[in-house]
Amino acid sequence: MRLCGKSRLRLNRSDSASGNERERAMHAIHQQFFLKCECGHAIPLPHPTLEEMPGDETQRDRAARTAVFACTDCGLVSAYTSLNVHETFLPTPDPHLAGRLTLGYIEPECEGKHCEAPRRIYMLGSGPETIGVLPMRKTLRGWRVSPSAKCEAGHTLALRSAMYRWFESDDFPL
Repeated sequence: MRLCGKSRLRLNRSDSASGNERERAMHAIHQQFFLKCECGHAIPLPHPTLEEMPGDETQRDRAARTAVFACTDCGLVSAYTSLNVHETFLPTPDPHLAGRLTLGYIEPECEGKHCEAPRRIYMLGSGPETIGVLPMRKTLRGWRVSPSAKCEAGHTLALRSAMYRWFESDDFPL
């Protein structure tokens, strides 16, 4: 035990340490990344790794990277660039790091005849144990595809099927 200042309050070192840890946890600020849909809803993104962080890239290089995402709120499927990624700091942990969300994708069709170009629509799953269980407010049939959502050959994406295979994404698409 030790005496603290003039108040002569006796503190146990372990009580002081655990109190500081709790106080730090209450005031922790967490960096989070997101896209903003036209409807105003935020689409939370996983935190990029150090290798994926934009370092010496120019604005033009970052703008050239695009990915198509589905909004969990309104179901709008749109293309986004790296320049559309927003950053914020919140007192709650990142839902991806906390295991509440997982980024995944489906591989839909496109309007190109016999097109084999890669095409993905990224969306959120509700955690690693429930891959494919989507926290979507709209069902797949209610999704709207923006003209900006294209395959790598430039054809507009199409959602013709009611079911798609879910793939977990291991990389930061933007």
